[in-house]
Amino acid sequence: MKVFAKLSGEGVEKNTYLDWKYFDFKLSEENRLRGSDNWEMWKTAFWVALMAIGYRDGDSAKLSRIDEAKLAAAVVANVKEGPVAVATGLTRGTEMIKASERLYGTKGIDQKMDLWTQLQFVKLEKKTALDHVIGFKNLVRRCNEVDMPVDARQQVTIS
Repeated sequence: MKVFAKLSGEGVEKNTYLDWKYFDFKLSEENRLRGSDNWEMWKTAFWVALMAIGYRDGDSAKLSRIDEAKLAAAVVANVKEGPVAVATGLTRGTEMIKASERLYGTKGIDQKMDLWTQLQFVKLEKKTALDHVIGFKNLVRRCNEVDMPVDARQQVTIS
């Protein structure tokens, strides 16, 4: 699928691979990429938004310069200050995502130890019981994402 988009202020048509007029990916401040703690959720939401405008896994070679620039702008607009530093010096959106994946997508022992420590010291400090349960379930989900499953019996003991 090839789509032609006019750049504002120019009469020349430029090729774009993706249909950007349907791209709607603007996360609220609290859902923007913070780091490894919300990387998997952020990445999933980002890829779903890209798939909605025609991107398929492995299509990065087909992206035009305009696609890459718009992708980069979308990444920068949806990350917090720390992750923006990861993209410093990068101009292509695919490079930014790969750099973030390398940094935040690791499933190393340090990340596992950090998550396990967080699980061991979970306390009811949130405003409501529902907030506590949501936070706890998110922590369990993150443990499962890094191949450190927490079974139901452990969850009852911990919570």
